[in-house]
Amino acid sequence: MTGITDFDALRRAMAENSEEPEGPARNARAEQLLGEAEKLDVPLAVIEALGHQLKVYNYSSEKDKMFVPFARLLRMWDERPEDFDEYEVHSLHWVFKWMSSGMLGQPHIPLASIEKWLGEMEHRYRLAGHSERAVRSAEFSVASHVGDLARAERAYAAWLAADRDTMADCHACELHTQGEWQVQQERYAEALDLWAPVLGGEFTCAHEPHTVLASSLTPLLHLGRADEARAHHLRGFRLVRPMESMRGAYADHVEFCALSGNEARGLELLAERPAYFTDSGNPQSGLDFLAAVTLLMDRLTELGLGDQQVPGPTGRTWTARELAAHARVEAFSLAARFDERNATTHVGDRARARMDQRPLVERLPLGVRSAARPVAAPVTTTAPEVIPEKDLAALLTEARRLSDTLQPHAVEAWLAVSQASEGVELSARDRAEIADHQAMDRGPEGIALFEHAAELFAEADDPGEAWAARARGAYVRALTGEIDEALTAIAEPYDGVLALYSEEGTGVRQTAAVLMSRARILMRRVHGDSPDHKPESADLASAEAAVREVLALVEGHTGDDVRLAARGAEGQAMLAELAVRGGDLETAVRLFSKASTAFVVAGLPWFAVEYEARLAGLAHHLGDVTEAERALRAALEHGGPYLEAPGRAQLHLQLAEVLGGRGRSEEAAEHALEAAHWSDEAGEGATLGAWARHQPGGFL
Repeated sequence: MTGITDFDALRRAMAENSEEPEGPARNARAEQLLGEAEKLDVPLAVIEALGHQLKVYNYSSEKDKMFVPFARLLRMWDERPEDFDEYEVHSLHWVFKWMSSGMLGQPHIPLASIEKWLGEMEHRYRLAGHSERAVRSAEFSVASHVGDLARAERAYAAWLAADRDTMADCHACELHTQGEWQVQQERYAEALDLWAPVLGGEFTCAHEPHTVLASSLTPLLHLGRADEARAHHLRGFRLVRPMESMRGAYADHVEFCALSGNEARGLELLAERPAYFTDSGNPQSGLDFLAAVTLLMDRLTELGLGDQQVPGPTGRTWTARELAAHARVEAFSLAARFDERNATTHVGDRARARMDQRPLVERLPLGVRSAARPVAAPVTTTAPEVIPEKDLAALLTEARRLSDTLQPHAVEAWLAVSQASEGVELSARDRAEIADHQAMDRGPEGIALFEHAAELFAEADDPGEAWAARARGAYVRALTGEIDEALTAIAEPYDGVLALYSEEGTGVRQTAAVLMSRARILMRRVHGDSPDHKPESADLASAEAAVREVLALVEGHTGDDVRLAARGAEGQAMLAELAVRGGDLETAVRLFSKASTAFVVAGLPWFAVEYEARLAGLAHHLGDVTEAERALRAALEHGGPYLEAPGRAQLHLQLAEVLGGRGRSEEAAEHALEAAHWSDEAGEGATLGAWARHQPGGFL
């Protein structure tokens, strides 16, 4: 590298280095430039190079290095003040403030030394004719750090009362510190009022609004202003991301992710900054970061993800549980050093309170492309060798209740029965039901198991359920594309159950199950193997006849039987699909509405979602945006926790488009963000998610 030959070249080199990214490389260049300055034999060159070195240290992870160049500058000032020009005199007094705050963040520096330095600062400011505003601000920082609330309040009042002059921190930085004090007192609304001019862009500086945006996240969540918190995270993280010195603000963003149900994004943030786990130049920001990491890891462990691999200190792999323990120990070790220095427990108490926070929002969609929330690995449990009979009986009762009323998780309930019944002698009826539900869970692989279930139902003297089990197997065959084979397989159960029903050898429920399986198979032939399939008129007629046969059977028999009510509702939806195929969209809308209403009345709102979505699409196509909006909102409401991520993303995106078309842009943008979030959850962030993220710009 070419050496520096004159003062102007040195200044150009320092200006260029100031533009480099924060970090050790920039610091090393500043150290090199100081060596070059010393060769010029120009005192002001050395002064400026020391000032440059001090500045880059302050804005880096090596904050602890800034005390040496400052001590040298101060000695040069005391020995030869005439070597300083006006700007360097101002800079020397300005960085006094950096020294006081920097010392607070270094637990090895005794509190007595910090107090002595505060007195030195006050003395020198008075000699230079400066206001005491910056001094009282520094005193406030010391008092609030150690937890001396009475002194902090006095210093805070004196700080605000003193005149602003050229030594006062910029408006943005002052307001940030004042707002943080309000947050410590849990006066969140007051803090946000103080920060408003910074957030609005009235006051800015090198680190603002970066830190105010980060500091505002948790207060906004506490106040229920989740939309603003999301906006501040998305805006603020972009500002903080490239700045190595902003580990404390970065920790605020990690904390926000842990408190808003965005654990996966929190892990992404940790993965971007592995050095933050070990950088030792600023212990205070290190403590802040480790406390936020502990909070996030504890949250993951609580969600059953303790064994999930997570980003951590380099050199080994970490699970969430291991990193939680490591970060907690490291954080409390740092806090103990501060508290020993301060002779209080204030720092440790605050760290503990930060780690012990509870989520403030169950899930706040961010609208950014990110990984889905990690999923806990399945926990395999070994059933005891002997299952008490009453426990197995209770499991059977619960499984039958769930399946008889078509509740979610019925298949899982039967799986629990199956696991608990190993080694236990059961009746043929019990074994038939277990096999039947195992077959339902296995999809195409369960066809043979349906046949086994049918044999067991026959053994249990229930021929109607035997025909129903065989019919279910035939429909599963149709789902694999073997329509003709499925129709052949359904023929015998169809004839058999109708003959049995006419002889009163079985009930409406079993007969309806077979007839519905046959109707479903015929509907599969109507749909064909592609969306553009054009069914034959004979296929449409056969499917419609089969559906109406189901409806004729269950009509008047539903009563309190949820299964029969569901058969009727599904039949109406099938007729709606056939109306769509026939081009009668108005009839299709009416029938889809009838089907979804029937499901809701039967206490099965989650089954209505598919048909409400179809209804919304048709209504929108016909120009009835009011009905489209109603149906989409109903679908989101009725889906509740059972609606899977891809469907939820589609519904939010459809609703965003409808609302946008009605001029309700802000609400449309919110639903587009929700759609983007659920697209990421579904693993479709690059496709559907990208389209969803494109929408808010147009809406707003």
